[in-house]
This record gives sequence, structure tokens and C-alpha cells, in this order.
Amino acid sequence: MNDMQIMILDDDLESRSHLERLVEYWMTKEHQEVFRVRTYGDAASFLEAFRAHPAEIVFLDILLEKDVNGIGVAAEVRELAPECVIFFTTGTPEYAVDGFAVHALHYCVKPIRPIDIAECMRRAQEKLHWAERSIDLRISAQTIPVPLRDITYVESELHDLIVHRANGKAPLRTRMTMTEAEAIFTDRCFLRIGRSFLVNMDAIREARGDVFVLTDGTELPLRRQGRAELRRIYETYRYQKMRE
Repeated sequence: MNDMQIMILDDDLESRSHLERLVEYWMTKEHQEVFRVRTYGDAASFLEAFRAHPAEIVFLDILLEKDVNGIGVAAEVRELAPECVIFFTTGTPEYAVDGFAVHALHYCVKPIRPIDIAECMRRAQEKLHWAERSIDLRISAQTIPVPLRDITYVESELHDLIVHRANGKAPLRTRMTMTEAEAIFTDRCFLRIGRSFLVNMDAIREARGDVFVLTDGTELPLRRQGRAELRRIYETYRYQKMRE
């Protein structure tokens, strides 16, 4: 079994050490897996280490010294490891909304308390468990389990459904209507945005005008009627994910 990798970036030694102790205490008391916590005081060394050995969970201080901030670091983490669980630490909650753009799961306002770490790790467990869920699709006379985390969006084409996947994986084609797909893709992260598209809101990078832009750059058009409502649903979803 591979160790659970957790990384912390904070340029303040006292804050960094405090967070490390809280995380290690929670993991030792509540978690059964072997784990390792790695701490870094600057963005350059953090990113170098992350590129070499990505972590499942990262804690990033938003306000770092020099010209780098945690949001920029998180954006690169998201590019390198789309499924990484990102938490922000900050001295003020006003920066929390910036985490929407990089799909941060939660934020902690300093001074961080044990209850804050417990909430973060609860969310991480939930997300990592969700990442293991899958649906069965009939592909070329075979039933194939497809992890939900791999699905970015679903496209209807005549009587077929094309399931687009993340990380360069080839799309899957199955015989199914969009109505039938809605009955299968029932997780709250999936949103029908038009006649032909069902999108995984966790794969959306931003809402831009009349399209949703996905993390891989794909632009999906929003239906003309109810466009504002679709954007509202997405924004509410992202906000709730941060607040849960």
C-alpha cells in the first residue's frame, strides 16, 4: 500500500509547524492508512517536490511572500494532478472565494484549530471516496465500470452517448439517449446544460459568457433559455462545496 501523501505550503514557520502537528495528530488518531506529511516554506521548492511526487492532499497558504500566492500555486497543482484535494489557509476569509477558480475543497482561517482540520479531512475522505465510485456502461458488448472522476461531460449524438473523459483518455460510446443518461448520472455534480450536453461541474474551470470552460479547455455551450439559471446553479454548487 502506498503512503497517503499530504503536503503543506506556508512561508511562516510557526504556522507551518502548527498545521503539521494538527494534521499528523488527526491522521494518527482517525485514519488507518500509512501517511506522510511534507512541509515547505516557499512555492518553488513545494512545486518541485510536487512534480516529482504528487500528493493526494495539499494545504496552501494564500498569502505568501514575494510575488507568488497560493492561488497561483493551486492552479499549477490542479494542472499536474486534477484529482488532488486542495485546502487553503488564510488570515482572512475574504480570499476564500478565489478558491473557486481552482476547485479548492475548503479553506481554514488562521489560527487553525483541531476542529478545522477535522472538517477538512472529513471533506477529503468524502471526495476521495467519491473518486472511487463508478458507473457501468455497455461498450461493444462488454460492461465497463467508468469512474465518475474520469467523466468530464457526456454528449448525445443521435441514439448514442459519448462519454468524454479526463487526462487524455479516449471517449467512450454507448447506445443510450440523453434522457436515459440523466437517470444514471444522478450525482449532484452532473448538470444538463442543453439538449446534447450533461456536464460534470467538478470539471468546469469557469463560466464565461454563454459557455462553460472545462479544465482541459473544452468549451460547452449553455442553452439559450435558462442560461442565467445554469450559471447560478453552478456558482451555488461551487459555493456549497466550499462551505460543506
